[in-house]
Amino acid sequence: MTRKYKRTPGSRKYADFTASTLEECLNAITSGEMSQKQEADHYNINRSTIKRRLKNDLPIKPIRPTVFTSDEGMAFASHLDKVCDFGFPVDELDFRYIVKCYLEKQGRSVEFFRNNLPGRDWVKLFMKRHPHLSIRFANNIKRARAEIDETVITQYVDNLSDLTKDVPPDRIYNYDETCMSDDPGWSKIICRRGFKYPERVINSTKSTVTVILCGNAAGSSIPPYIIYKAGHLWTTWAENGPMGTRYNRSNPGWIDLAIFEEWFTTHLLPVSSSKVEKRLWSEIICLRI
Repeated sequence: MTRKYKRTPGSRKYADFTASTLEECLNAITSGEMSQKQEADHYNINRSTIKRRLKNDLPIKPIRPTVFTSDEGMAFASHLDKVCDFGFPVDELDFRYIVKCYLEKQGRSVEFFRNNLPGRDWVKLFMKRHPHLSIRFANNIKRARAEIDETVITQYVDNLSDLTKDVPPDRIYNYDETCMSDDPGWSKIICRRGFKYPERVINSTKSTVTVILCGNAAGSSIPPYIIYKAGHLWTTWAENGPMGTRYNRSNPGWIDLAIFEEWFTTHLLPVSSSKVEKRLWSEIICLRI
C-alpha cells in the first residue's frame, strides 16, 4: 500500500464532496425540488454517483474489507495489553512478526502483505481501529526491581515512619544516584493508551556517568557529586560545574563502596556539619530512596 499517495495533476478526484452535501442533494431530489441533472450540476456531484446512492447500490464509504475479523483484531489487542502488563511489551516490528506467525499457522496467505508480513501502514490502521492502544517509549528496568510489589513498598514506608519518628527534618537526608548514558536503549512499544510509565523488563549494561544528589527533609540540598567512567580524572572534566560540586572516577562509571565512603566523609559531612552540633551526628539519618 502506498504510504503517501499523490494525486496525478488534472485527474478527477474520487469524491470532491462531503457526506452532508450528498445527503442534502439526495433529499432535494426525493422531495422533487430539482431533477437529478440539475442537482448534479448544482452540487458538482457526478450523476452516476447520485443514481447509485438513490438505489443504495454502494455503501456511504466504500472500503476494503479488513484482513482479520473483529474477534481476531480484539484478540491481538488483548495480547498486546497482557504482555505490556507483564512487563514484556512488543514494539511495532515484533507485532508484525506475531501477525505473520499467526497467518502461517493458520495456513493463510494475504496478497497485500509481502511474504505474509504486514507493513507499517497496516499497524497504523490497526492502532486507529483500536484507539485504546498507543505507541510510547518504554523505560528499561532490571528484573529484580520489577519484582518489587505494593506489599514491599508499604512495608518499607511503615518501617521508615517508625525510624524517622521524633527526628528533626534537617537531620533526615535522602540521597540517590542517577545514571546518564549516550545510548539508553529506549524503543517505542505498543501499549494501552493512558499507560503513564510503560516498562520493559530487560537486563542490560551500558556506559554511564553517575551523579549523586542529596537533600534533607527541610528542603536544603548539597552540591552534586559526579562520577565519570574513566581510569583517570582529567582536570578539564571538573570545569564550569555547579559551585561546590566534587568529581570522581571509576572504571565502570558506577558508585562503589570506596566512592560512597569518600562522598559521605568529604562531601556530605562537611556541608551538613554547620547545620547541627557535632554531638548530634549519631541521631542523623541518611536514607537512600
